[in-house]
Amino acid sequence: MSINVLVRYGQLFMNEPHMISLRWRVLVPVVVILVVVTTAAYLLARNSDMVPAASADNLLYQTQSAIRQQADMLHGDDLRIARSLSAIPGINDALSGGDAAAISDSVARIIRRQNFDDVILTDSQGTIVAGWRWDGTRYRPLDAAGMDLESLSQRQPLSGFALVNGETLLYTAQPVRQGEVQTGSVLVGRRLTRLLSSLHTSALAEVALFGPDQQLLASTMPVDTPLSQSSTDTIQPVDLAGERYQSLAFPLNYGNSTPGTMNIYLPRNIGAGVGQQLNGLLLAVAAAAVVIVVYVAISMITLRLRHIIRTLEALSHGERTARTHMQPVDEVGRLGQALDQYADYAQERQDALRASLRRQRRENEHLTAVLEALSDGVIVQDIDGRVILMNEKARDLLGSKRVLRSNPDLLEMTAFVTDQLGPVLAPGIYTLGEPQRIQLDQHVVSAQVAAVMALTGQRLGTVIMLHDVTEAAQKEAARDALLRQMQAEIQEPLADLAPSRPGESASPVMREIRTHASALQKMILEMRELTDAHLKKTADERQRPLLLDTLVWVIANEWRQVALAQNLKLHVILEQSGLYVLGEERRLRWAIGNIVDNAIKYTPPGGDLTIEVRDDISDGRAHLRVRDNGVGIAREELGQVFTRFYRGKPTTPEGRQIRVPGSGQGLTTARQIFEAHGGSIRIKSKPGVGTAVYFTIPLTAPISYELPQTNDLLEGETVRIDTTHLNHE
Repeated sequence: MSINVLVRYGQLFMNEPHMISLRWRVLVPVVVILVVVTTAAYLLARNSDMVPAASADNLLYQTQSAIRQQADMLHGDDLRIARSLSAIPGINDALSGGDAAAISDSVARIIRRQNFDDVILTDSQGTIVAGWRWDGTRYRPLDAAGMDLESLSQRQPLSGFALVNGETLLYTAQPVRQGEVQTGSVLVGRRLTRLLSSLHTSALAEVALFGPDQQLLASTMPVDTPLSQSSTDTIQPVDLAGERYQSLAFPLNYGNSTPGTMNIYLPRNIGAGVGQQLNGLLLAVAAAAVVIVVYVAISMITLRLRHIIRTLEALSHGERTARTHMQPVDEVGRLGQALDQYADYAQERQDALRASLRRQRRENEHLTAVLEALSDGVIVQDIDGRVILMNEKARDLLGSKRVLRSNPDLLEMTAFVTDQLGPVLAPGIYTLGEPQRIQLDQHVVSAQVAAVMALTGQRLGTVIMLHDVTEAAQKEAARDALLRQMQAEIQEPLADLAPSRPGESASPVMREIRTHASALQKMILEMRELTDAHLKKTADERQRPLLLDTLVWVIANEWRQVALAQNLKLHVILEQSGLYVLGEERRLRWAIGNIVDNAIKYTPPGGDLTIEVRDDISDGRAHLRVRDNGVGIAREELGQVFTRFYRGKPTTPEGRQIRVPGSGQGLTTARQIFEAHGGSIRIKSKPGVGTAVYFTIPLTAPISYELPQTNDLLEGETVRIDTTHLNHE
């Protein structure tokens, strides 16, 4: 019995595909190659003494010859540039007069394209007239005027080391002559580090530069290496910092001069370098073999991945039965098998989805029947704003367009609804769910928008409810017309109360009548502003970008004469200009003007009031302030100033109560206007000191056409204040 079980499990094991990871399929060949290469490198290192060593003496002499050739080439470049500078027109007069300013531009044009560290001009006595030094980015004037370089400039031709401005350079001098008379010299200098870098032509050797007094000037060896000048033209063994070198010293010929001595140091174990090169070659061959193995492995993997891609493309084109049929012998095979399993699962889910769609179609038909039975119009949109459902009442309210009745295409309905209800649906301007009135043909329709939310809180779409309010709108229009007529009828008696002859003053009774009649006219205007029809016009009227500078100056000039009549000064402060706000100009002018009017009423003669545009747009809003030095508002009354019909009891410092006509609705209406525009308003006040009203209006960008810039025309006699010395809150 046990034997049969073992046989059965053995058969299953033989039939089941065994998985070998791609990691091992690629890693095993790479490891084998690396083991072989490492063994070969070890054997090569053991027998490195058999490699013939290169001749150190020949290498030293070759390096010496290369350094001399490089020095001749560098000296030729120095001499060529020095001669070009000595031929500049006017250089003789400049050097004789000791002033090189006249030729500085010509010198700059020549040296700008060269690779030199110093350029110095001296007079006939060797005194520096002018100089320029390269600082890594550009040539700067050399602060060495008056320094004596006679040792270089008087013995021509000459190259040598000189200390200028704390730094030693190798200079090449070229005389400047006028006829047979030498008027000065041109010196071209190279820093020792750059000079040594140019002369260091061998990667195996190190070099050191010594001056004429056998002092070390520069070296390619580490800084702490003790170096000393060796005997010239002889090869000597030296020990430096525990390392053994072969040294060759020889005079450094720079043109016709010998400014110093050059030492070459060559390690004595250069034969080991050949073994290192062979090891490097061997490693390069190993790297190439690894690359080939990896390439072959990647190619095999790519072929199988392409098969998976073709299967995915077939599935994406609707071939539901496409499969890879791969065995899970490695990671790619497991990927193909997982794709087959997912395709089977997706096919099952697709069948279940078809059944669910049929069920939802029946539910939608039931919902459509319910919506058609409603007395109000209903429009349903998805999250992208496309109309997905509209009942018959909504079609009747939107208009008599045939496209809504004869063409059931949802795209056509979406375009029409967006065109008709655009202001209601505009995101970021109108609050979702707040009713808006729209004029459609002969009807006035109230449209209310609400969001459709899922149980998870995610927004799914929008529902628009349309209600016919034509009759209510007509009643509101009639009420508005009545108020307008009352305002006009009150205006006519005011004209009759004016003095009949110029210079004739009205009696106190007539002045009182005119004052109260004007207050009554303003109350009627505020009542018109408070009617529902008038408040809704903000949504109906087209808002547009307004230049804030122009708006402020218009308001200031409207109230300037009123302020002057009360012996008050009206100031305008624009801390930031060129701002645009989005709003309805007439309402904003009324709201800001009402605040200015209050400041005029409650400020004693001789006072000041200011309209300011603050320098603060960090929150995307324009910040404005209207402040005065009037009687102020008591602390207990400050919290009620925005209450409708509330009128406080302003009192002068002498205890006299100020009585002005009004209805107590101005600030309430102004706050409604600012909030309808997306702004805010607040008040700070202190009795006997004054009042400041702060309000904000959202900013916007100017539209494509240019708005008129009329600040200069609007200023008039209004005072503009310099804001550079103001103390802001």
